[in-house]
Amino acid sequence: MVELAEKYKERGSVFFIGFLQALMLVCGYLMISLLDIWGYFPAIVQAIIYVFLGIFVILFIARGFKSGSNSSIKNILKMTFLCLTIMTILILLVGSDSKRLIEIALKPRAIFSYPIPEIIMTAIPPNYSGKLEFTEYLDPNSDQATTVRTIPEGSKISVRVSNIGYRPTLIAGHQRIDFKSDEKVGFIAEFTVNDELSFQIKEGSRIVGQWPMAVLEDDTPNIERADYELIQTDEGFFGLSLSLSDDYGLKEVTVSLSPVGKGADIISDQKKLAISDLKEFSDDVYVNMASSDLAGLRGDVMLDVMDYAGQKRRTIIPNISLPERYFSNPLARKIIHIRKSLIDPSEHIDSLARELMALGLTESSDLMPITYYVALRSAYWRLTKPKDDNDFKSARDILWNLANDLEGDIRVQFKTEILTQLSLLKTILHQEKAVPEIKEQLLALDKKIVLLIRAKEQSFKDRLDPTQLNIKALRRIYEKILAHSYYGKYDLALDLVTFIEQGFVYNNTILLSEQGYEYFVKINQARTTLNIIKTEQRKIISFMFKNSTKLELASGDIKDNIMMDKSTLVQNKSLKNWIGMQEKLGEDIHDLGRTLLLSGIDVAAFTIAAHDLIQDAIYNMQNGDMQSAMGDQNEILTIFQGIDNQLREKMKYNSRLDDKIKIRNSM
Repeated sequence: MVELAEKYKERGSVFFIGFLQALMLVCGYLMISLLDIWGYFPAIVQAIIYVFLGIFVILFIARGFKSGSNSSIKNILKMTFLCLTIMTILILLVGSDSKRLIEIALKPRAIFSYPIPEIIMTAIPPNYSGKLEFTEYLDPNSDQATTVRTIPEGSKISVRVSNIGYRPTLIAGHQRIDFKSDEKVGFIAEFTVNDELSFQIKEGSRIVGQWPMAVLEDDTPNIERADYELIQTDEGFFGLSLSLSDDYGLKEVTVSLSPVGKGADIISDQKKLAISDLKEFSDDVYVNMASSDLAGLRGDVMLDVMDYAGQKRRTIIPNISLPERYFSNPLARKIIHIRKSLIDPSEHIDSLARELMALGLTESSDLMPITYYVALRSAYWRLTKPKDDNDFKSARDILWNLANDLEGDIRVQFKTEILTQLSLLKTILHQEKAVPEIKEQLLALDKKIVLLIRAKEQSFKDRLDPTQLNIKALRRIYEKILAHSYYGKYDLALDLVTFIEQGFVYNNTILLSEQGYEYFVKINQARTTLNIIKTEQRKIISFMFKNSTKLELASGDIKDNIMMDKSTLVQNKSLKNWIGMQEKLGEDIHDLGRTLLLSGIDVAAFTIAAHDLIQDAIYNMQNGDMQSAMGDQNEILTIFQGIDNQLREKMKYNSRLDDKIKIRNSM
């Protein structure tokens, strides 16, 4: 009996050891599953391991392995306890995700059925793209990725997932977005398309589905032209001739000033232009930065263009002589001189501050308002006892405002506001807005001009004289602008706005009339023709520069066609074509000069010089002297620029031109 009892005891211990071994095997499988590795393998791999695990568990429990002594049971118990401890730690580390991982471990997807997730993607393209919102039902089968429509860059993608047991994760390019719970749709996540090639939904390591994206890229803004134009007036304006474009639309255009060679490191001043919501802009704009530290000095003009996607493009117009405002009041000029000296005061700051206080002791000081003394004293204390870094800048701003108050000429302010209003009007016309909106802008412009006319200020011969403005004639021009806009002829309406703008920029009140408009039209047409001629001349020079060696070899055979190979014949034909184009440009510039002369604009000195140089260039091209021909052509371009400068001068204040117009109007 004792032997039988010992035999049952020994068999019981063997079964217990087998059970513990099976338990350790299951713990090991669960620990591996808690590491979330099954998503990286095909589902069949886990199924096979799961089946073999079940077989070994049954074998361990049914038969076990003979341990030989009680000490073996203790070791097995220690190992089992260690496995359970490690598994518990892993469960705590995984946290709330442990339930999903244990469920996947106990119910492999290749053996057990799971609900199929319902995935809906909604793409909301940005407004500026002009594309419509759309929704698609996505196939959750990650083995067969569904092709997604082309999506514009900057679109907002919303992905909704329902009929899924646990919270998934959205991976879009380098972005990792956690889904948020939604009572109606289950889970929802959003992201903005940038440069992602695909996006996927993952449940832990398992990819629920993956879908490629054909992203319609948003190009950076293009700056085709940014030319600086110095305006010869005394208000501190300068002009920029711009040609900008963007595939979806320009959002913001700003102009900044910086010291020569400093670029964006030091920005002296910055202004936002009235250019937005446009795919293309090709026009002149006028900027007043007379209050800048660089006014009257040389500096770099920076143009920054940003599109609706936030992409930026910058161009720098280097080493420009920047205009400054002229002050006729002696006291105002003295204050501005001190303000300029404060740009880099070094050790002379106390001396400059004393000069400010001395301005309160001038002979005419008893005629000054109390604000004059308050301003001087405020600037003085900011310079001598600054409390923070902004005090120094505030002192210079106070001096600028004080000088403007002393000058007493509010027309500069009105002129700036009028030019701003005209810029807004041009932007609306470029956008091809409806007539009511254009009319609203014209009414706002008219109000500014009426206020300028009513401002009773002393006029100067080199300044805009409000008393000479013909408001009735201007309003007839408004009517023409509205009429052109109504019939969709926005280019003609823009010409009229540019005409008004030029009159205010160059202080030419005679131009601000119906009679002066014909001169403006002729000058504009002449400048357009001249720009075409200059473009063609540059093409000829570019071709000559790239092919000068070949042309020199081929030019010797233009007159003798003896023993020429095919390549030489091609070069000869090409050279003859460019010579013909050069001859045509000579005729065009001659016709332009004659047309301008009939309009009362004499550019004969330029056109005769250009004609002679063109003949020299043709002669040199025919004789194979390409270097001399290119030298002549560069001089031709310089002459063309001289004609353009003279045409620009016609838009400025010119008493002789005024007299001609007055005589013409009296006839």
